[in-house]
Amino acid sequence: MKKILLIMMVLVSVSAVAFAKVADDHFVIGGVSIGQTMSQVKAVCGEPVKTRSLNEFHFYEYGNNDETKYVIRFRNGMADTIFVAGNKNIATLDGIKIGSAKKDIIKTYGKPDVHQHGTGFVSHPDAELVQYFSVSGNMRMTFEVMHGKVINFDIARFGI
Repeated sequence: MKKILLIMMVLVSVSAVAFAKVADDHFVIGGVSIGQTMSQVKAVCGEPVKTRSLNEFHFYEYGNNDETKYVIRFRNGMADTIFVAGNKNIATLDGIKIGSAKKDIIKTYGKPDVHQHGTGFVSHPDAELVQYFSVSGNMRMTFEVMHGKVINFDIARFGI
């Protein structure tokens, strides 16, 4: 009986690890989290360098050129997507940033929920997409990796 109980406990713990998701409170980049308001983002990041609107979306852009981007998209007044490219100073809550190694992403978050090579979802045909979903299932965290290093990343909510 003890042997069966031990085997069941091992199977349950292994299956929990295999299907582990990223905790919702880790969907933070540069101190900004999904769901923050425009005023909350300004309190963390200051005034954006550029703002723009497209239909129901509003964008705050931080960074001084096209290669260095930190863009926060708002829908219904709340941050729903946060994107970073080129800026090595902005990181996820867990410290992953531009230039981080792919192995560090996997060490930090575990086996990806989605892992694709050279798909239409990456900016370069040699790049990889490494993606994780939140525990709640309503957010995703995506890293674009090329030559083993992060070249851009984002977090986003699925619908609001």
